[in-house]
Amino acid sequence: MQLSGAMAAQNTDAMKRLNSVMASVLQCKESELLKAKRNSGPHWDSFNHLLLIREVEKALKITFTMQEVEKIH
Repeated sequence: MQLSGAMAAQNTDAMKRLNSVMASVLQCKESELLKAKRNSGPHWDSFNHLLLIREVEKALKITFTMQEVEKIH
């Protein structure tokens, strides 16, 4: 499936916001995110995992249900 120009731009913008949020919460550079795994570093613990979910919700103006949060690994 190919995205239209507007949809591709929105997707790119969302990814930029996600990368920024993740780097901020995990206290790392955006370039280091590809190597990041849950519980893999000193800043990715259970608290920051929940904080990351909350910050993603705020950045993208969405809300996850509790069931969705429980499925995020």
